[in-house]
Amino acid sequence: MEPNNQNSYDFILSDRPKSHKLLALGGSTKMRVIQVVVGAVVLIIIFVVAFNLIFGSGKSKNTQLYQIAATKQDIIDLTKQGATNSHNVQIINQSATTSLVLTTQSNNLNSYLTKLGIKKLDKIVVPYRDTQYKKALSDALNAGKYDDSYQAIYANFIGSYRSKLQTAYNASGSKTLKYQLANDYSQTNAFIVSSN
Repeated sequence: MEPNNQNSYDFILSDRPKSHKLLALGGSTKMRVIQVVVGAVVLIIIFVVAFNLIFGSGKSKNTQLYQIAATKQDIIDLTKQGATNSHNVQIINQSATTSLVLTTQSNNLNSYLTKLGIKKLDKIVVPYRDTQYKKALSDALNAGKYDDSYQAIYANFIGSYRSKLQTAYNASGSKTLKYQLANDYSQTNAFIVSSN
């Protein structure tokens, strides 16, 4: 037998073969920093997308309910002005009816949102309020055209309210909320003023 010239401890003494790094784009410090930054940005994007998928849909549904709550409050305020400033008995009666029904609906929605843990709803809905009608009605009152302007604004608000109820109904998965929204929607038929 020939003697083996290979040392049995070569695996320790010899240079190790360089391992190939998975994402090695270069050995410089600058390239490593860029890799870390890009990796961090990708992880942040993945986290944000996952967070929005998990928790974002609830916010969208809540936003719809906030918009409904704000529109209800706008209509209640509008009808109070209508009952005060109009000289048309039909508008005065319609305003009173609408205000009473929407106050009840508003209390029901507030109760539902409170059960979801929503607090300070009055402050949350402020950005969704639309109070531009107040100036238009003030101008119409001064010009002697209050009733016509009021009816147009009222009809616009009722149409918007009905549309928001329908959208929220279609998006809701809650049977309780769907029942409440369907009931609110059916009550809006009483709000429609016939033009005589």
